[in-house]
Amino acid sequence: MTKPVNHHQLPIARLAAIGIAVCFGLLLSACSVKKGPIHVGMTHPLAPSAQPRAVRTQHPYAPPTVVEMISLNMPEGKFNHNRAIWKLLSPLDLPPHDQRMLQNNGLRSGGASFSQWKRLSKILNSIKGLISQRSYIQTAGLRAVVVNTKVNVKHELIAFRPLDGRLTLRTFHGCDDIFLLTADISKMQNRTVLQIVPAVNLGTVSFSRGPHALGVIRGSEPERHIFRHLIFSIPLPPKHFMVVAPTHIHGQPNAIGPTFLTDGRHVPARESVLVFAPIDKLK
Repeated sequence: MTKPVNHHQLPIARLAAIGIAVCFGLLLSACSVKKGPIHVGMTHPLAPSAQPRAVRTQHPYAPPTVVEMISLNMPEGKFNHNRAIWKLLSPLDLPPHDQRMLQNNGLRSGGASFSQWKRLSKILNSIKGLISQRSYIQTAGLRAVVVNTKVNVKHELIAFRPLDGRLTLRTFHGCDDIFLLTADISKMQNRTVLQIVPAVNLGTVSFSRGPHALGVIRGSEPERHIFRHLIFSIPLPPKHFMVVAPTHIHGQPNAIGPTFLTDGRHVPARESVLVFAPIDKLK
């Protein structure tokens, strides 16, 4: 006796047979893939405009330069009015307009060889009330180093004269007076070039953290005003040092030199003198 055919099972059987055939065909096709290198990424080369370009710096890498800095603090006038000191110091090798700009802003500078330092230090040690501080600064001319001269000034009026000699006034509140220093060795000139720029920091660096926080959540940095018209580039021969001292200009008590390097908050007033001595390896 013949069993009746269930027409509902036919589609399921056909689908199963088709699925087996498809899987078997995929296995055959997978086994028939040609062997060869596998290319990853783009199959077509980049257009000329999209080709990556080599990054080239304008100047070759220069090793860091170490500058020994000595900060001298003494009663006002003990350095600038000492004739014996300035007999040992020679004028710096600066263009006339830079030399004039230094003088117009109340800055007096000079230089000498390392052999003169012994005689100079003997004169300095005879000054009563002298305070000296020695530090070492490393810079490669890529990032300026901050040299603090006067901090926590509540109110300050600064008068400066750029290259054109025009008198300009600026008022600051709650500031620090600083110099930005960079040094770079010029092998072509056989010199160490020091670049000194006066600037003012407004505010202080501060960080805050919540009671349950694991790290710093807020921070602020001081706003900096740079006197970009007063950039002094000073080339020094090997084994030479330079000094920067304040000098008063008649009718301009708020010039850069006396303002940055003289502190009238002390009685008697005191002045600061900066000594820079590059430790170079020039021959």
